[in-house]
Amino acid sequence: MEDKVVVCNRCLCKVYPSCLDEYAYQCLEHDEDLYSIETHILNKNVYLHMMADRINCPIEKIEQIHDEYDVYVMQYYIHDAPMEAPMTLKEYYESSLQQGTQQFPVSMGN
Repeated sequence: MEDKVVVCNRCLCKVYPSCLDEYAYQCLEHDEDLYSIETHILNKNVYLHMMADRINCPIEKIEQIHDEYDVYVMQYYIHDAPMEAPMTLKEYYESSLQQGTQQFPVSMGN
């Protein structure tokens, strides 16, 4: 497990690699591509505690939810799913509560 997370300076949500060459990252919360200067690094444990509070997720579940969400985001990018934009972490968590299960397998195997 990596101990650092790159986050958006504005919302402090984790950012993901941009699909556009001129940008380093994309913030899914803002649906906006970012330059590296628009981000900073947080300790992963601090980030997870902050996200647990923000989305009202029990602290003992946040790492699992976060890992599942990372897989969801990667599947969105890798498979070019037919959707305008992926859900935010909060939307993903709320959706998983409604369904009572994780939405995507944690394994990235084909």
